[in-house]
Amino acid sequence: MTHDRAAVYQDEDRQELQRIFEANVPITGLHSVLDAGCGYKLPIDVPREAHLTGLDSSQEALEKNQNADELILGDLQTFPLKRESYDAVICWWVLEHVPDRASSLRNLANSIRPGGLLVLGIPHIFSLKALLTRLTPFRFHVWVLKNFMGVPDAGKPGVEPYPTFLGADLAPKRIERELAAHGMTPVYRAAVRSGSDRALPTALRLVWNALAAALKAVTLGRWDPQLDEYVAIFRKSG
Repeated sequence: MTHDRAAVYQDEDRQELQRIFEANVPITGLHSVLDAGCGYKLPIDVPREAHLTGLDSSQEALEKNQNADELILGDLQTFPLKRESYDAVICWWVLEHVPDRASSLRNLANSIRPGGLLVLGIPHIFSLKALLTRLTPFRFHVWVLKNFMGVPDAGKPGVEPYPTFLGADLAPKRIERELAAHGMTPVYRAAVRSGSDRALPTALRLVWNALAAALKAVTLGRWDPQLDEYVAIFRKSG
């Protein structure tokens, strides 16, 4: 698939997200877009005619970014984003790495113009992956990525994994309530599989899938432990 931006990762769920995003673009169009906590990959494509700003607290990550037209070194929790200056904001797997979620969400919401969009992706804290992340130390996360996920530089500056804060305030309903207080209404939301298990060696992936299937069966299908990603698009009122 050809994209306007250099580094865009899209599986089937992200392609659906792209379609919904494009169907809800403000009637005035996309002129200015922020990728908050940009790293160096995008989950949705941004047309070249839109000015894409990348914000990240890691200089090393910014140096790898080939997508943005403008790069800013700054912390989402404290960086003074200009009020109502973006037609759309992308914040993808970032909020779990900032302890002050309320300030980050307020900062993001205030930076969006009326009618603008927020594209959000976070770990689903009620998934098996999130549960294991909370129960294991950070050095274990580094070890797993190095030895099983093919990331030899894991844990080095600008390379995942990053310290995570998987508190109750990251639950989808809590995030939605927080954003509602800033005039943001969801136009799309879903719990999906991130597909990170595909990078596991075959034997380990089979064990993981078997464990998840057993847990789903024990709960009579009320819990799907492999739905490890919450994705949503919010529109700002006005």
